[in-house]
Amino acid sequence: GTWRDGITYDGYYIVAANGSIPMGSIVEISNHGFSGAGLVEGESFYAMVLDRGAMTLNHFDLFIGSENSDIISINRGYSPTYKIVRYGY
Repeated sequence: GTWRDGITYDGYYIVAANGSIPMGSIVEISNHGFSGAGLVEGESFYAMVLDRGAMTLNHFDLFIGSENSDIISINRGYSPTYKIVRYGY
C-alpha cells in the first residue's frame, strides 16, 4: 500500500488493536458513532490493524491524526461491533 495525506492507508482507516488480532488484519466496524473524514455515523467502514494498544479484544483505537484533531466527531450513544474480514497481511 501507499501512504497519502489523511487518516487512511491504502483506502482503509487505521486502528490499533489488541495483540490477539494480527497486524495487517482488515476489520469491518459497524454500528459506530463516528462522523467526518468520510465516515458516516452508523454506516459500516473498513479498517486495517497497523498499531498495538493495551485494550481488550473488542476495543479498537481509531487513528484520527492527533489528539487535538477535530476532523471526526463521535456520538457515544452507539455500541460498535466488528467483524474480522482478513487475518494478517
